[in-house]
Amino acid sequence: MAKAIRVLHVFGSLDVGGAENRTMDVYRRIDRSKIQFDFVVHIQEEGHYDEEVKRLGSLVFSFPKYKVYKSKEYKKYWNTFLVKHPEYEIIHIHTTSIAKSILSVAANKVPILITHSRNSMQTGFLKNMYIKFSKKSIQSKSTHMLAVSEKAARYIYGDKLVNQQNVQIVKNGINASEFKYSESKREEMRRNFNIGEEVVIGHIGRFVEQKNHDFLLKIFVQYKKIQPAAKLMLIGIGPLQEIIKSKVKELDLEKDVLFLGLRKDVKDILQAIDLLLFPSLFEGLPGVVLEAQAAGLPALVSSEMSSEVKITNFVEMLELGKSAIEWAEKMKELLEKLTRRDTYEELLEAGYDIQSVVRWYETFYLNALLETRNN
Repeated sequence: MAKAIRVLHVFGSLDVGGAENRTMDVYRRIDRSKIQFDFVVHIQEEGHYDEEVKRLGSLVFSFPKYKVYKSKEYKKYWNTFLVKHPEYEIIHIHTTSIAKSILSVAANKVPILITHSRNSMQTGFLKNMYIKFSKKSIQSKSTHMLAVSEKAARYIYGDKLVNQQNVQIVKNGINASEFKYSESKREEMRRNFNIGEEVVIGHIGRFVEQKNHDFLLKIFVQYKKIQPAAKLMLIGIGPLQEIIKSKVKELDLEKDVLFLGLRKDVKDILQAIDLLLFPSLFEGLPGVVLEAQAAGLPALVSSEMSSEVKITNFVEMLELGKSAIEWAEKMKELLEKLTRRDTYEELLEAGYDIQSVVRWYETFYLNALLETRNN
């Protein structure tokens, strides 16, 4: 029996996040007798998924965090690693902000170098400037270029390569059947949270600048004026969490805003809430908006994200330039006009079901390696 090929995935950490969640969805279902995933992370602490990936057969390598002023040391670390591990023929880089340094070392050592654009921009002027500085190197040294959406593709790879179809758009697959709307599960979850007839607004994402929690709270304040019996569920953790908690306290909303932290039952929580509010400053193609649609859940999202995320009529996009009052009024409108229903066939037809995405990855990795070995 042929030995499984090992694909080395590069992340900041293996904590809960969009790229990490979607990669885990693929990894759990991929034929591991043919393809095995290993991981490079840039933290020393154990991440959320470390234990699971090791149980599935992965190796996890902890690298030092990348610092611009220590780029030579970082490259040296990669060089030493690749000399020690010549078995890796495929490296799949999800952290495009540090891809330039990795590619500069790996270009002559590893035959398949995949970069994967997952966002339409970065938080902060310096990060965006560094990406701008890195683009030519990423474009020239990547053997394969992937992106979650056209907007994310154009951000990293530029219009020319996208227009020439040199970039492959890979859909963020989800296990759509797991999220099917269930009235009984909704009632059960709402009982668990001691929620009666209140309208529950939900947000799922890390507490970082990108997710725009500050504006989200402003919208919720305005929505409370329309619907006083409203609750807000915030699922996730992150560096800005305590700042948002302080703002909730200042606004005297402590009884109405629930901080739920990291959850393993997101698919059930989506049954309990009434609308997903997602005013991100930027996104690639957020999986949580796909999951909301799979759950037949209305979602009001920022128009800054790729329009490809709108698969069903459950998603409404609104400009961030609109006021918090206008966002709140649009929430009211969505809740009044939409009735929850089964959207599984729509997700399946659009190609976002996880099984079709897993098959794509299996074929992609195996064909890439076969082509390389035959040349």
